Amino acid sequence: MRMNPTLNLLFVGLLSGTLSCSWALAQQEKTSPRTSTLQEASSNLTVTISVQDDRQGNSGTPLLLLTVHNLGKDDVLFPEERIHVTGKTGEPKTTLRQRQVTHTLQQNEPEIRDSGFDPVIEAGQSFTRKIGLKDLYDLSRPGKYSVFAEVLDAQASRDNAGIWVRSRTITFEVSPTAP
Repeated sequence: MRMNPTLNLLFVGLLSGTLSCSWALAQQEKTSPRTSTLQEASSNLTVTISVQDDRQGNSGTPLLLLTVHNLGKDDVLFPEERIHVTGKTGEPKTTLRQRQVTHTLQQNEPEIRDSGFDPVIEAGQSFTRKIGLKDLYDLSRPGKYSVFAEVLDAQASRDNAGIWVRSRTITFEVSPTAP
């Protein structure tokens, strides 16, 4: 049975339009931040942070220890996180990695591939991720800084957007480097 050429063209156009829209949506999801609310607490997760010097690896570079405790009954993947640092003059200059995480890439900046490592946090357990703050911000100026973290509790809302659960804010100091 032969199909009408007009119907063939219509079918091909409809199929290619659908594929183009699907591809565009997938690209948008990669780079668009989720529209989520911010909360101090969640019934599923708690977030704590501390800062220590990484004396073994990077000669005194501040390391953020981000601990997520799973309060739920089910295992969860380590959630998406956002780190915020401010200094005496506001937010320090951000790195490419931080701009990618916060969806603020500048024009013509390449995307960095995600490592794909999101550990499972079993129900009732915690996992601590070590994050080098110099990988996110230019901390070359000595002084006092403050930092807080937010993690996305994707299971905490009805509309699947999730809520951002915020840690307390703590301070740390970057000392001048010896000559």
